[in-house]
Amino acid sequence: MKTIKISSLVLGLALAVASGAFTSCRSDYLDLSSTSSVDDGTAFANTKNIASVVNGIARVMSMQQRAYSQEFAGEAAIINSYENYAGPNFMGFYPGAYRRPLCNLEYMTTSTNALGHGADFPWHYYYAIIGPANDVIAHVDAAAGTQQERQWLKAQALTFRAYAYEKLLHYYSPRWSESDNGNAMGVVLRLEPSTNALPLSTMSQCYAQIYSDLDEAISLFTQSGLERDAAKVWLPSVNVAHAVYARAALNRADWATAQTHAAAARANVKLMSNDEYTAGFCRPTSEWIMGSYGGDDDDLFYYQLGSYNACNGNFATAKSYGGNAISHELISRIPNHDVRKSLFLTPDKFGNFDIHNTKIINSNYLWLGKTNKLAWLSQEGLDVATQARQYIIDHTPAGFTPAYAYKLSAKDPVGNIVLDSQIKFWCFSQPGAAYVPFIRASEMVLIEAECALQQGNEAECRARLVELNASTGRDATYTCTKTGEELWQELRDYRALELWGEGFDFSDYKRWGLPIVRHSLKDGGNAYSTVAVTILPSDANHWVYVVPQIEVDYNELIR
Repeated sequence: MKTIKISSLVLGLALAVASGAFTSCRSDYLDLSSTSSVDDGTAFANTKNIASVVNGIARVMSMQQRAYSQEFAGEAAIINSYENYAGPNFMGFYPGAYRRPLCNLEYMTTSTNALGHGADFPWHYYYAIIGPANDVIAHVDAAAGTQQERQWLKAQALTFRAYAYEKLLHYYSPRWSESDNGNAMGVVLRLEPSTNALPLSTMSQCYAQIYSDLDEAISLFTQSGLERDAAKVWLPSVNVAHAVYARAALNRADWATAQTHAAAARANVKLMSNDEYTAGFCRPTSEWIMGSYGGDDDDLFYYQLGSYNACNGNFATAKSYGGNAISHELISRIPNHDVRKSLFLTPDKFGNFDIHNTKIINSNYLWLGKTNKLAWLSQEGLDVATQARQYIIDHTPAGFTPAYAYKLSAKDPVGNIVLDSQIKFWCFSQPGAAYVPFIRASEMVLIEAECALQQGNEAECRARLVELNASTGRDATYTCTKTGEELWQELRDYRALELWGEGFDFSDYKRWGLPIVRHSLKDGGNAYSTVAVTILPSDANHWVYVVPQIEVDYNELIR
């Protein structure tokens, strides 16, 4: 069976990583031994070796997946291709033929590898996590070492497995509201190292397994008495287990459970200060619960997310494609003094900027620089370009190379910066070295707020919004007295703003059952004309990817 073969290959990869076959990572990421290969018995003989396999699973989450194009580096591909581009609030650089189908959800019924963006990538990638996690779970109880170490490692593997299954359900199952109370098909539940054919399990069965894995993981983490090294954000901890639990329960519409675990996930985790929030989003901060390894000693060059999304990364500088922008309609609803809005080049930054100018409105896409892009810029946009350059210089975090394709000379025009371009994500070395956040405490606050609202507790929802926005200082003047539909819109706006570019847009709108709506400049937005579309929840196979052909071909029980 192909899925099993994929998982087995990735187990081999994890073992190879653990044994030192990959040497680009230093010992603070993977605990490498000196041997060049290991067999299963050696890999699982003791807790030290198993710890290396667990580290290898984390490595899968941030490494380029073989047989896919260059931007498919583990979780980064999910964040960008399957969440950011597919949602309504992330305006990517020029969305030509390669990305237009991705943005417009045209790959939902593509069961093969369509330029890397079909149904098979998430399936391949998440089962590449599940495979070695199953092996750890199967072998760790017999490994030499202390009981506390065995408990800790098993808890980590269970958390990795639950993480992967929770994400698979985002893409290969319907909304819970359309699932016939969980009787709709989910994915293949592989819970042990096996080559047996298995059918699809129902969504209820999948969520029950996720809950079970996380209940056991939380218990084992607690029993072990051990704690994660605070710097190793790529490894699971009890907080990560609670966070994954909160996400799963949220997607399942199990509001009380999600609210409880979201609060537990951020226990003793401090929300970011304004200084941390504006420091580049490329190194772990006080509120990162889980993220990738991203040191420049493990540089993936053009494969990493920072190469594509960092405002000073390869695509925004050397290739002059721009560094992506936030939805103009969303950011226009946010007060100008909000510190998060300072990370976007919105019209309020430019004193003489008139977005309603006829020449601007009639253009497909608004570039603030590069006079060869739009003729009117040489006559009307020069001052805007100068102001944009200066704003970027003034807001460059200490120690970072300049953002976008421009030089520091005042004679050089600013590079390809579109309306509402971001300076949120930076990289600390070229072409895009950066850590990537997977789970932050702010997300947990927003889950608490959403679950409170879904349970009719508007006061609690408002309190959590005040905690996120005012108590952190992101908008020290923020208050909330809204109710009903206005409060629901407020919550959605601040979730989209807070988590922008971190990989939530598609899944949020799918969960909410809301249409994806993008408008071009002339209609009040900033989407390029080819992706200025409306996608209804009933369109595009109800936003469910089909089971990949590679699985169907080799798994006779799901044909």
